[in-house]
Amino acid sequence: MVDETPEESSSGPESATFDVVFRGDILDGATTDEVKRRVATSFSLNDAAVDKLFSGSVVYVKRNIDKLTAQRIYQRLFDAGAQARVVESCREPADISASTSPANPSIPSPSSSSKFSLAPLGTNVLPAVETAQPVGNIPVDHLSLEPIGSEIIKPQEVDATDAVQVDTSHLSLE
Repeated sequence: MVDETPEESSSGPESATFDVVFRGDILDGATTDEVKRRVATSFSLNDAAVDKLFSGSVVYVKRNIDKLTAQRIYQRLFDAGAQARVVESCREPADISASTSPANPSIPSPSSSSKFSLAPLGTNVLPAVETAQPVGNIPVDHLSLEPIGSEIIKPQEVDATDAVQVDTSHLSLE
């Protein structure tokens, strides 16, 4: 098992409730298709439900459950190769991302105060309008290439400078 385990409640009564949170991250060495298949089999999910789980946004797999149930769900996801988190139910989404360790990816907060979030690896982050526009016809006939090692600046383009005469007659080597 990896070092990330469901978080222990450091305060509060034993009757605290927990949420299982998933963002679509998978464990190292696993492939997304294989993990999706295992999660679908383990939880008897259809393709639409699996796609929603692996959408890259924060998904609450189960909310307001006891600690033992949360740990069981976490373990089933872990065994399938999925990287989930168990958090106390009273936490706000901003607290979820703040509680992650640097070794583990954080869960982006869906709060409106945040202007930035991380997209899953390989996601096209440009709006469709920007990606669909053709580049157009850019004229390049005025450009040319020079062979390697040639002078890029032509002699007529260089400003002439007068050589400075330095008197070194008073210097000697001993």
